[in-house]
Amino acid sequence: MKKMMLALILFAGLLAGCVDGAAQMPPKPSPLPRGTESGPDTPVTNETSVPRPQPPISEEGMDKETAFVDSAEVLILESDPPQIHVLVKGNAPTPCHFPKMVINPPDSRGRIQVEVYTLVNPEMICTQVLSPFVLNEAVDMQDQPGGKYSVSVNGKPIGEFDWP
Repeated sequence: MKKMMLALILFAGLLAGCVDGAAQMPPKPSPLPRGTESGPDTPVTNETSVPRPQPPISEEGMDKETAFVDSAEVLILESDPPQIHVLVKGNAPTPCHFPKMVINPPDSRGRIQVEVYTLVNPEMICTQVLSPFVLNEAVDMQDQPGGKYSVSVNGKPIGEFDWP
């Protein structure tokens, strides 16, 4: 009986040695094309990367359209003198719309009007999908008198600050 068990074990070992080991291994992935290597912080998707159009150098020939503002806030950076920034998060109607923020100087009543809009080439054909954006611009307070200032983005108040 022991001889029979020993024979079966040897036979099973010989049989296992005859199996093609290469057939059990997964195929080695082919190397990525140069310049497309991914790192640990690169998101994995099955989408191909489409180059985004370059932002316009001037507004000439561009249509000015609404930007969808989701949130806006006044940031007061602790420096000497303090720095005031406006942070806006939102969406452009398409990836071909380029967000722009214009911060007007304070008026005589200390109101700072900020305009957020998009520029788009009317001749360009683009996928109709929202394109998120974040804009962060400094408010030029150089040579401004001390006092209370209020900031509005597209007519909606977002905050106040004391200067200096």
